[in-house]
Amino acid sequence: MPNEVNEIGEGMMPPLEALRLLDLSLDLVCVVGKNGRFQWVNATFTRTLGWTQNALRQMSFLELIHPQDKDRFLANVANLFRQKPVADLECRLRLADANYRWFAWRIEGFSNGGMQAVLRDVTEVRQQTAVQDKRYMQTLYQITNQPQITPNNIAIPHALAEAARVLELGTGMVSRVVDQEYTVQYVTAGSDIQPGQQSRLGDTFCDLTMTSEDVIAIHHAQKSSHNRHPCYLLRRIEAYIGVVLRVNGETYGALNFSSSQPRRPFTVVDKSFVEVLARWVESRLEQVQHSQQMAAASAIQNAVVEHAGYAIVATDANGLIQLFNPSAEAMLGYSASEMVGRQPLTVMHTPSELAQRAQLFSQEMGVVLQPGLDVLVARARRGLPNLFKWTYVGKNGRFIPVYLNITPLRDDQDNITGYLCIASDAAEQQQVQQFQQLQMQLASFSAAVGQALTRSVSLQAMLQASAEAMVQHLETAVARIWTLSEQGDSLQLQASAGLATNVDGEKRLVTIGQGEIGHIAQTKQPHFTNDAAHDALFSDTDWVADEPLQAFAGYPLLIDGELVGVIGLFARHALSEAVIHALAGAAQSIALSIHRDQVEQALRRTRDELELEVAKRTAELSEKNILLRAQVSERDETNIILRKRAAELEIVTRVSTAASSIADTDRLMQEVVNLIKVSFDLYHAHFYVLNDVGDALALSIGAGEVGRMLLEKGHTIPLTQPNSLVVRAALTRRGVIENDLYAAPGYLANPLLPESRSSMAIPMIVGDEVLGVLNVQSDVVNHFTDEDVRIQTTLASQIALALQHTRSLARAQTAIQRLNNLTRRLSWEGWADYLAEQEQPHLGYGYDLVQTRTMHNGLPLGAGQQVVKQRLRVQGNEIGELLLTDPQEFAEDVDDIVHEVAEQLTAHIETLRLSEQMRGALARTEALYASSDQIVRSSSSAEVLSALVASVGVDQFVSASLL
Repeated sequence: MPNEVNEIGEGMMPPLEALRLLDLSLDLVCVVGKNGRFQWVNATFTRTLGWTQNALRQMSFLELIHPQDKDRFLANVANLFRQKPVADLECRLRLADANYRWFAWRIEGFSNGGMQAVLRDVTEVRQQTAVQDKRYMQTLYQITNQPQITPNNIAIPHALAEAARVLELGTGMVSRVVDQEYTVQYVTAGSDIQPGQQSRLGDTFCDLTMTSEDVIAIHHAQKSSHNRHPCYLLRRIEAYIGVVLRVNGETYGALNFSSSQPRRPFTVVDKSFVEVLARWVESRLEQVQHSQQMAAASAIQNAVVEHAGYAIVATDANGLIQLFNPSAEAMLGYSASEMVGRQPLTVMHTPSELAQRAQLFSQEMGVVLQPGLDVLVARARRGLPNLFKWTYVGKNGRFIPVYLNITPLRDDQDNITGYLCIASDAAEQQQVQQFQQLQMQLASFSAAVGQALTRSVSLQAMLQASAEAMVQHLETAVARIWTLSEQGDSLQLQASAGLATNVDGEKRLVTIGQGEIGHIAQTKQPHFTNDAAHDALFSDTDWVADEPLQAFAGYPLLIDGELVGVIGLFARHALSEAVIHALAGAAQSIALSIHRDQVEQALRRTRDELELEVAKRTAELSEKNILLRAQVSERDETNIILRKRAAELEIVTRVSTAASSIADTDRLMQEVVNLIKVSFDLYHAHFYVLNDVGDALALSIGAGEVGRMLLEKGHTIPLTQPNSLVVRAALTRRGVIENDLYAAPGYLANPLLPESRSSMAIPMIVGDEVLGVLNVQSDVVNHFTDEDVRIQTTLASQIALALQHTRSLARAQTAIQRLNNLTRRLSWEGWADYLAEQEQPHLGYGYDLVQTRTMHNGLPLGAGQQVVKQRLRVQGNEIGELLLTDPQEFAEDVDDIVHEVAEQLTAHIETLRLSEQMRGALARTEALYASSDQIVRSSSSAEVLSALVASVGVDQFVSASLL
């Protein structure tokens, strides 16, 4: 193994302890050198692929990749090396038996040209995905091929039922969401939820869906971070998948499927299926809205056409008659059934007149027009005024002179879809004819304004269409509409048509009282002139003269005398009184529309405010109700709290008792960690202790068999790992909670603790010193709270104090033992030296109540004589014994008396020995000083030698020489 490590290079191979741990992994782990060869693989790798370690070291990892996957895989690895996103890092690997299986790669790092990777077998997943794809495609085909005429209340529930079946979920529904109100529109048959049922959006998982652009999928709510969501708490929904619905560009609601039972995790295929189904549901809902809008518009048009006093004929783009109103029937004598869908527009005209007009209009417009429909609609196609006198031919052949105005009908893309022909009888006198012509023009104007006011989707679009109608039907050069600002001191340009179409120009903002428009707003009076160039009200008369513009008409937009805006238009010709009246009528309609929009906005704001107020009042009532219930159940809740506190206190007391009664550190911590795990119903608990160097936390004690196994591995966490929960607790000196471990960055699951879902680390502190960390784990997400931190901090403090106490006691006992041993050794050496100085192996003294005698061979005893013996000990060393004869004279408590006398005698003897040895040492020291002084004062070698011999005693030497 060391040679292999050297080949790979420093930093490529994990530590040996890590390699042993990786061998336990269920995933395939490998290290590839810069030459592409396998340098190390774990046991799972060899077991899964069937290759031996030696065989793998002799081949490049590219030799195992399927030829069809190699280029794509290498390109993805290159992108990953360049830190570019990679969506798919999967390929097939060749097994020893020549078969292939699919593996997903996760490359953990690149170093010195090599890489470290973790692989997972995804063959079965891919096979299951393929089967699921087929089921989903069949279901989507069945759903989308329902007949279009099938009503939504049948088609959508059927689709929901089929989708719920393949998703393996119980209920599917389509909801409408407005503000925070959730309304069920469609639901699978047999559900306990009914269409029309309403609830608060926040009580459903759809509140997550409505705020996300992606599919929301929850496969097991209890084991997820959503286990506190009201939908789970109220309805126990375990599995959910949903996506937002948008209809005509607006947020509509949600499509979702749910079940009270958890299911397998949702895949990308599951989510894609739900998204595709959502698009189909959106199309069905858009069809309904479009049909409703078309029906409303058709009703308005029919009412206008049926009651109009003019002959109105509408055609398609090819001139085939599609509408023939009652006035047209009365004028021409044809019935609608004879004309609609049967006759072209030209059937009502003479060929000669069509040919004559074709020649005239061709010269005027500079194009070649053909007699027929082309000449009738040429001006309308180009947006030119198209009111002319024509001759209709009735059913009975009667010629009817009419004033005919033809305008194009356009779709949303501005394509011509047909033509609207409005005709009035021109048989009266010329004055009447002119009046009728003008009335038709004004009627077209009113109709265009009415259409703009009823069909436009916004205020600005409505006003712009109205301004364009003024330019087209009143033959004006410029038409503009302003609305009053919210502050009421200025006018804001909302629409402009004709010569000026830019609403952001110099007329964008007009101050009340300034210029012709500001004057009209200030006076709330209309202003008309057919000589605009010389009108004193105009400041920019040069522009009026240059265009040239002749007439001006301005009208205030009033509602009950209150200004809401101003209309202003210029014309190159004089404006008649009838046009002024038409403008007044249009102004009133436009003012009403502006006011209606303002009222609707105010109503929306008021509704929002009322909803907020209702929600506020509801919340207040709810709070009061909660308060009442709280007051009613206060005693019970208090009892619950007291019982909980008592239980916590009991646990703390038990831990304190164990901490105070056990002196052995390891036994103390083992007892405490087991007690914490059992008492608090935890998945696991263990202690980390700061090492002697102070740079790492070492696992000291763990609960149960798992704790013993972790301890055997010598698990250690350096303080340089900030992502570690335990390290954070030690560094911050505060309790740390991680309630969703799999969502935590950098979390690596421990194979010995596979069910860990949440964890809490509490530092063990005494004073300013961190002794270690208590780490507890639960198998439930979101298990720990701040209250748990408080309780465990109290326990950790007690444990830290007990740990410090036992450590201090052990250190003190060790020091005392060392001191006693030293004292005992010094005492024994002192007695040995003392006896050696006395030249006697034993010293003894006897007392016979008369005198004291020295004895060198012990106390003489008579035959059969009984004595009381008490050994004399100094610092544990036996130096002699005390003997008492004549036991018949002893009192009953003689043993206690002898023991006490022996203690005092021993202390006194030791004191005498020390004193005598001290005096001897002092005498020798003084003699040494004296001889040293004499030697220093000696003037010859003979004197030095004589002084030296005298200092040690002449009897010690036979002869002495000084060389």
